[in-house]
Parts: sequence; C-alpha cells; structure tokens
Amino acid sequence: MLFIVGPSHVPRWRHVINTLGYPKPEKDVTFVGDGGYPIWHRSSFERVKREFKDGDKIYLIVGDFRFGNRRVTEWPFSPDEVFKDGYTHVVRDFIEAQSDQRMKALCLAALAEWRKEFGQNVFIFQWTLAMQAVQCRLERRYIDQNNVLVHPSWNIVEMSIFANDVDGMSRFADPDATKMKSLFVDRDLHPSALGYLYLTEVFKTKNHEAAFSSAFRLYRVAFDRIFNALERGGPRNVIIAGDSVVMGVMDRAIPYEFRTRLEALGIRLALSPTSAIPSMEPGNELIFVSNALLDDDGGATRGKWEELRQKYQGVAERMVIVPWEALYHLMNPRRGRYSSGERIPLKEHELDALRDAADLDYLDLIENGSIHRLIEHGAGGAPTLEGIFFILSLAAGVRQLLVRPFGNPA
Repeated sequence: MLFIVGPSHVPRWRHVINTLGYPKPEKDVTFVGDGGYPIWHRSSFERVKREFKDGDKIYLIVGDFRFGNRRVTEWPFSPDEVFKDGYTHVVRDFIEAQSDQRMKALCLAALAEWRKEFGQNVFIFQWTLAMQAVQCRLERRYIDQNNVLVHPSWNIVEMSIFANDVDGMSRFADPDATKMKSLFVDRDLHPSALGYLYLTEVFKTKNHEAAFSSAFRLYRVAFDRIFNALERGGPRNVIIAGDSVVMGVMDRAIPYEFRTRLEALGIRLALSPTSAIPSMEPGNELIFVSNALLDDDGGATRGKWEELRQKYQGVAERMVIVPWEALYHLMNPRRGRYSSGERIPLKEHELDALRDAADLDYLDLIENGSIHRLIEHGAGGAPTLEGIFFILSLAAGVRQLLVRPFGNPA
C-alpha cells in the first residue's frame, strides 16, 4: 500500500485518478489529507501510523510551510507536541518574517518526525517549494543581480538539502525553470495534469530530470489524441478567447510546441478578450469562454451574452459562448452527489439562460454529471485536461468531447 499524504493536492489527485483515469504511482493507494492541511496535522500522522504495515510506503507531499500558521499564537511550541489538529490553511494576518521562521522550524520538525517514525519508507516531495520557485521566476521576484533565486524564508536550494528525496530538486530555481509552468494551474500552485503525471513519475525515479522527461512524454501522447481527432475533422479557422479563468490555465497547460501544432490546424488562442478582435481575419469563428455568472432570473446574464454577440457581430462568422464560470457554480453544489448517480435538475431560468449562451447539451453536462470531469476539484473552476480538450472539441465544430486524454475514448 502507498499512502499519499498532503493538502488539497491529495483529494484532487484522487479525483483525477478515480474519475479521469490518470495513471497511479502504485497499484494500491490510500489518500490521506485535505485542503490546507499542514505536514504536522496530527490526525493524518496518526492514521498512517495506525494503518501502516510492513512493505507499505508513504508519499509525503509538502504544501505551503505556513499552512496552519495561526498556531504561532501558541509560541513557543512544545517539542513534545509537534503534531496538532485544529489549524489549517494560511491566515494572512499571521504572515510576517518572524512567524514564517517559526512555521518553517515547525515544518522541519514534523518532517523529521515522519522520517524518525517511518525511516526510508517515507518519500518527501516539496511541491509548493518547487512550484513557488517557478512562479518567482515567472514574476521576477526574489531574483538578485546575479540572476539567482534568493527567497528570504523558504529557499529551495537550502530546503532541498534538508528535507527532500528528489535528486536535482534545485533545478526548479534555475533561470530556465519557467518552462515548468505547465506543472501547475494557478497562483495557488495546484498541480495540473502534467503536474500529476510528474508527481507519479518522480515517485518512481526519485530524479527530477528523468521524471519531467517521462511525464512530458505521457502528456504529449495525451495531446496527440486530440490533435489526431482535430486533424480528422479538417482545417478550421477558429480563435479561442474569453475572460474566464480557463484562458490562463490554457496558456499554462498548452506548451509552445503544442500551440504551434494547433495553429497549423487553424485554431489560435487569444489569451485576453481585447486581443481577440485584432486577431480576427475574414471567415474566423470565435469560441468565447465567459466568466459571467447566472443572476437570480438569468436576465442580466443573457444581456451580457447578447452584448458579446453584438460586439463581435460582423467580425466573427460564427460565435459560440461557453458559459464556463456559470457551469462551475451550477456544478459545485451538485458535485458531491454525482457519484451516487443522483440527477439534480436545473431550474427553468438556469436552463433558459444557458440555452441562450450556446447550443450545448447542458442537461447531460450538469444534471447527469458530465461537467464533473471537465472542471478541477477545487482550483477555482480551472478546467481539467479533459475540460481543455472539450473546448478544443468545440473549436472543431462539434458539441461534445472528441477524445479523453487518458482512459477510454469519449
């Protein structure tokens, strides 16, 4: 048995494995953790101690070292009580240099306890530390005059020495680390599809370079599936644009070499709504991914979508509005009930408003739960890789998913 322990990455990983067919790092996996859990979460530690048997392994995914930072109100921490429940997430009021150093010391003490209890049966991966280094490179933060990353409290070069089991971990701090932005979907550093493939491979190889190379090969195979399906549909003349969270995720998730292949098929990304019109050419079709939410009767939302149509009238030969954030907010209260097979009908005004947005089968997407596969578990409505493939399928002129990245065909 492999115990995967950590914060929100853990239930999200379980979701993509169980729902979307992502590969698993081991045949038998138990997921332990939830959103904002610190590495010193007592219940998680005690559960693993209780269930651990000879031959088992532990995959410890370290989130933000400041998770549970409200605990600094208890300073000084008792050395006999490293692990404790009741504290989760990062509370902004307690973010400051001294508190950060105290939380860092507590995190290191907890990692030492995990190692003391389970020895070499525990594999430690500092996810947030690694992705934070990439994000700092992208934003040019904490970079000194010699182009070296020097984070003041959680420096990856220092920490990869103290508490990490991956060879080459410090490469995340290199100047070319921005190429790894596809590993996460947002500024909260939630893993992307490529990120979960990487987490799977790095557990097997214990080597950063080998894991990234292997994960990217699997990622390319997944994209080959959608490219091949798009090629069978013939050349297009489509621009995908919008004001939804989807566009930023697609920017991260589709590397340059894949974007070039899309453009060869006649599908281009305009990563901001303002760049869509200047990009338009005669005969262009437009897929607009909207962030508009449904109001109480749907009228104001329909008005926003009508304004969009008028804005692009005469510019786009055909326009499809994808009401992504509306779908996300309609899905959220239903998500936990899809697994039981329960059908949760849309209200009449919701269905009317969605029909006004685009000619899609929202009954299947929302009432029967297909949307569950398209939107991340958490991460603020970010699309899964299947969700990205769904939008690319719309660009091909069809109304359903052409292929799935992993598992059975759509």
